[in-house]
Amino acid sequence: NVYIFDSAGTWVGEAPGARAAWAGDHTLLVLPYDPTSQDGLFTAYVASIGYNDVSTMEALPGRYSDILGNGHGTVALETAQGYAIWLNGSLRPEVDCACGPLALSTDGSLVAVEDSAGLEIVETGNGRDVRSWPNLQTGAHLRASFSPDDRHFSLSAVDGSVNTLVALNMSDGRRMNLL
Repeated sequence: NVYIFDSAGTWVGEAPGARAAWAGDHTLLVLPYDPTSQDGLFTAYVASIGYNDVSTMEALPGRYSDILGNGHGTVALETAQGYAIWLNGSLRPEVDCACGPLALSTDGSLVAVEDSAGLEIVETGNGRDVRSWPNLQTGAHLRASFSPDDRHFSLSAVDGSVNTLVALNMSDGRRMNLL
């Protein structure tokens, strides 16, 4: 289960799920683990504060392999062919890109995705390319995030056979290897 606590640390509810991401102040998207899934894809549910079970939660259309939130109300749901975005209380159409979402910008307007060609920053909902770094592949222990002002992006990247912490400048595309 996913256990929900308020900022004071008081338990306020739970929802059955293996992964969860906040989709608003009082809304949590949960992705329950289903050991009977033949394709590794699962149904996502909208949970509200309080105790929930799958029979009382609204199911989202589609099936998903992972869920990723930005902590500010935007959630990316990885699909078999790309991803879908939950933004402002509704699910946007799936972006078919043969890529996986890595991180969401603070304001929810951008998503970082990785495919076989490298890393791209694209607009949420339509997949339009904003900035790309060809041949930049993520590291084995991925930690990726936008800066609080969305002007930089950092991630663990593979450089030869070494994982390297990289900071990327969103405005001019500069890459800085930090570690």
